[in-house]
Amino acid sequence: AGYIENEGQDTFLFYGNKLGTLGREKDWERDERIKELTCIYNIAEFIEVSENGEEFFSLLPRYLSFGMLYPDEVVVYSVYDGVEYGQKPSGDNYLSARVTVRNQERGEIRVGYHDTSIELLPEEQKMLDEISWMLNLALERKELKEKLSRMGEEEAEYHNKLIELTRKIDDQREEFNNQAKKLSVVNSYLNRVNESWDKAKARLETIFKAIPDEVVLLDTDRKVVMTNREDVEPGDYCYSSIFGRDKPCEDCRLARILKNKVPVILTIKDSDRYLQVHSLPVYNREEEVDGILEFYRDVTIEKTYDQQLQQ
Repeated sequence: AGYIENEGQDTFLFYGNKLGTLGREKDWERDERIKELTCIYNIAEFIEVSENGEEFFSLLPRYLSFGMLYPDEVVVYSVYDGVEYGQKPSGDNYLSARVTVRNQERGEIRVGYHDTSIELLPEEQKMLDEISWMLNLALERKELKEKLSRMGEEEAEYHNKLIELTRKIDDQREEFNNQAKKLSVVNSYLNRVNESWDKAKARLETIFKAIPDEVVLLDTDRKVVMTNREDVEPGDYCYSSIFGRDKPCEDCRLARILKNKVPVILTIKDSDRYLQVHSLPVYNREEEVDGILEFYRDVTIEKTYDQQLQQ
C-alpha cells in the first residue's frame, strides 16, 4: 500500500496480490446481512405458526441465535406477561428490546454472549428491534383474533341460551294456558258452590230467624258467626256482645266442648233473667270441633215459680 497527499486530499494506493481481501470483506458483510435477514424471516414465519406466546418464547433462542455473529455463544432471555424464558445474560453486555402490545409493555427480550468480552454489533441491535416490532404486531393480531373468537363463541352461547330461554318461555306459556283452563273450571265450580252457599246461608238465616229462642253460632275464637238476635253483629265476641262482659265466662261452654266434645246443657243467670243454654258441638270434615251452636231459652218465669214453690 502507498499514500500520496495531493492538493489537501489523501490518496491511498493498494497493489500486489492482497487486493482480493477487500472483496472478501464485502462478501463477509453481505453474508452477515443475509444471515440476519434469514433470521428475521424465519422468526416472522415462526411467529405466525406458533400456537401461543409460551411456545414462541420457549423456542425463540433456537431461531434468534442463527442471526448473531457467534451463534454457538448466544444467550437469549425473554419475559412475557410475568413468565420468564431462557437464560439471563451475565453482566450488562447485552442487547434489549421491549415487547409492547397495544401501547402496553408486556415483556422484554435480551440477547448476549456467554463470553461477555465479545462486542455486540449495531446491526444485531437493529435485527433485534425488527424482530421485536414484528412480534408486537403479531401478538396484537393474535390477541385480537382470540378476542374475536371468544366473542364469536360467546355470541353462539348467548344465541343457544336465547333459543333455550325462548323454548322454556313457550313451555311455561303453554303451562300457564293449561293452568288458566284448569283455574277457569275451578272458578266456575266455585261460583256454583258460592251460589249454593249463598242460597244455603240465606235458608239457614231464615231458619235462624224463625226459631223463637235466641240462637248463636260461634267459632273456636268465641266470635259470632251467625245469630237471630238483631243487636248482635257477626264477628263480635260472644261474651261482650251477648253477656256484656270484658272477658270470657268462667264456665265457658266452648272450652268444655273443645275438651270433652260433648253437648252441654245448663242454666245461667244473665243480669235479671235466667237462661237455659243448650250448647252443641259443630264438627268439620276431620271430625274436629269447628265451633258450637247455642240455644238460649228464657226460663225466668219457670225459675221464679220454682223458687216460690220451694219457699
